[in-house]
Amino acid sequence: MTTHLKSLYILTLFIATALGYSFPLLDLALNRMGASGLMLGLNAAMPALGWLLLTPLLPTLQRRFGNTPLLFVFIATAASAMVGFHLFPDIRVWMLLRFLFGGSIGLAFRVIEFLINVTSPPERRGRNIGIYTTIFCASLMLGAMVVPIIGTTGWTAYLFVSAVLTMGGLFLLLPFVSFPDVLADTAAPTPAVRRFVGLLPIAVISAFAWGVYESVHSALMPVYAVRVGLSESWAALTVAAYSLGGLLFPIPLGMLADRMNRQRLVVYCAALGGLFTLAIPLTEFQPELFLFVLMIWVGITSGLYTVALSAIGERFTDVHQLAGANAAFGTLYAAGGLIGPLIHGAAMDAWNPHGVLASAAITLVLFSAFGMWKLHGMGKH
Repeated sequence: MTTHLKSLYILTLFIATALGYSFPLLDLALNRMGASGLMLGLNAAMPALGWLLLTPLLPTLQRRFGNTPLLFVFIATAASAMVGFHLFPDIRVWMLLRFLFGGSIGLAFRVIEFLINVTSPPERRGRNIGIYTTIFCASLMLGAMVVPIIGTTGWTAYLFVSAVLTMGGLFLLLPFVSFPDVLADTAAPTPAVRRFVGLLPIAVISAFAWGVYESVHSALMPVYAVRVGLSESWAALTVAAYSLGGLLFPIPLGMLADRMNRQRLVVYCAALGGLFTLAIPLTEFQPELFLFVLMIWVGITSGLYTVALSAIGERFTDVHQLAGANAAFGTLYAAGGLIGPLIHGAAMDAWNPHGVLASAAITLVLFSAFGMWKLHGMGKH
């Protein structure tokens, strides 16, 4: 394993640990403020707005400023915004703060994923992305499991998140930590998103489907758990449960992706995830079983992101094409992340609280149908 990869994995640990704590911290705080499902969804959509605005510019920013300084700025912005949440406990102000906090973290992960993709040999790309996703989910779980110890009120909770991010920023300043500025040699233009959709339709559209779906477990499941009668401690563990699913599944999925058609595997993951969605309401009165099913559900559906990402790395070997594909992937993910929370939040209001699961199942089934249609068309050629 190269020094670059090790550094990227360590940086992922810091950022994802902070993110894992932030999900229940912010969502349960909003619920206590009296936020509706739609307002919860709107707040959860703010990071995606930041990704949507800046992801298309990432290749240009990477060429101009370099990857390491860019990552430092994103982390510093997120750490500062977290302090602001406690200073300004107002739902309207939190919209801006969530935009800055979540948007910066999401952009940092886009840079990290690009660097892992571009520095991985083809025969190990799926495995390396699987390792990254495993570390990401393990760190999310670690952050979520600290929540019952520190709590979700008071300065300590918010300063903990900011401190972990600050440690990640300081890690970037160590002399042995540097990342290749692989785009610095040229100002090659980034092709349009629609070109990548045409070249790799299932994998690229999968980013949109994952963006629409992801907010269900990252932003709304803690609130869903509280509304079906579980305590806030159990609700915080929903983040740990879905993180554990993401911890256990990505490496096996990545290894499987290295041995079969990646786009086909993405479709299978979506179809199975749609079926598992139906099992969740049956377990809500058994907290342990509820968390177990949630873990399996998210583990399977994580293939929409991780397998699709490795498919992009396989298809685009030129560094500038890969940067463009990475930006297209991130742009569609952001577009999905912008509308998904609004859809799921409104669904939760319309059928409280089970509407969020109905909208999640519909998302996965629709993408599965699209994927089957495209696979059938590819089979004719």
